[in-house]
Amino acid sequence: MFIMFNENVDKFFLRTKIRHINNAAKSILVPTIEFNLPEKSKVLLFLSDSDGNNIFTLINNEYLNKGLYSKDIDFSNLPDGNYCFNLITDYTTEKREIHLS
Repeated sequence: MFIMFNENVDKFFLRTKIRHINNAAKSILVPTIEFNLPEKSKVLLFLSDSDGNNIFTLINNEYLNKGLYSKDIDFSNLPDGNYCFNLITDYTTEKREIHLS
């Protein structure tokens, strides 16, 4: 499930980042995908490998309201390599490459 924040951002973006979480047992690095929709749109968001094959779909042609969305991603079951987040909306297409090692 994606978390929607009620931030007023009128610009589209897609980004990946690493969040650092400290818990009682250890420190954890958590990959996060974030994107902003400046207006309501149908959204397709998926991860593909370097050959363009779909690895998994996070959002499958769902209508989402304007806003900032964020989700932590678990890459523990993926082999090292190059991947790409693909975000397709009614008004734009964006890609962000990531490297797992």
